[in-house]
Formats: sequence, C-alpha cells, structure tokens
Amino acid sequence: MLHRLGCVPSPDCPFCLGHTESIVHLFVRCPRLRALWDIVSPSRGPRSDDDLPALLDGLSRDLPHMHKRVRNTVILALLWSIWKSRNRMVFDAVHMPTARVIALIVDHLRLWVVRASPRVDTGPLLAWCQSIS
Repeated sequence: MLHRLGCVPSPDCPFCLGHTESIVHLFVRCPRLRALWDIVSPSRGPRSDDDLPALLDGLSRDLPHMHKRVRNTVILALLWSIWKSRNRMVFDAVHMPTARVIALIVDHLRLWVVRASPRVDTGPLLAWCQSIS
C-alpha cells in the first residue's frame, strides 16, 4: 500500500514476506495474523476467500450482544491495532507478538470505555475485553 507512494521500499507484506501487501491481505488473509483472529473471533475469523466487507460482517455477527456503536468501536480498534503493529514492523523493525497486539486492542477499548457516555452499556465490551486478554 505505502510502496505505491514511495514510503516503503518493498511491496511485500511485512509479516509474511511472501505475499504482496494489500488491504485484503493485511487485514483478512495474512497467515501471520491467523492467531489474532482465532482469539478475537474464534467462531468466525477470516477465511481465505473473504474480503474486507465479509470479515466486517462476520465480526458484527460475532458480537451481537453489543450495541452497534460499541461493536463498530471494537472493529475499529482491531483494525487500528493491526495497522499500528504493521507500522512498528515496517518503520521501527519491531515485531509485536500476538499477545501484545491483543493488549493494544484491549487498552484502546478500555480507554474508550472511560470516555464513553454514561448512557452507553459498556458491560458487554468489558466482558469481551476480559475474554480475550
């Protein structure tokens, strides 16, 4: 993705180095992230033939007990944390193990809970965070 803009020298995925990096590969098909998806969405996770909309739809179905806004926050935290992990690998040569990416996701979501409106039911979100950490 950033290779086309001249920001990084190689078009390869920084996690698996055998595939060209794309949005679908990075967020859905990269084998290096399989363990992450198995933890955050064990009943669904991405499949090799999924695209990003199919993944997002599957994640939404996997979190039915959460209000739509909370569920969207979870999905954004997942994608943002994967992106941050990717950037640490590309720009800082720092490999973030799956457990650290999970911790980053949970940290983002717990911070969101602190800032959430008192009217938002954050109980299911906190329970989900507990289940993956």
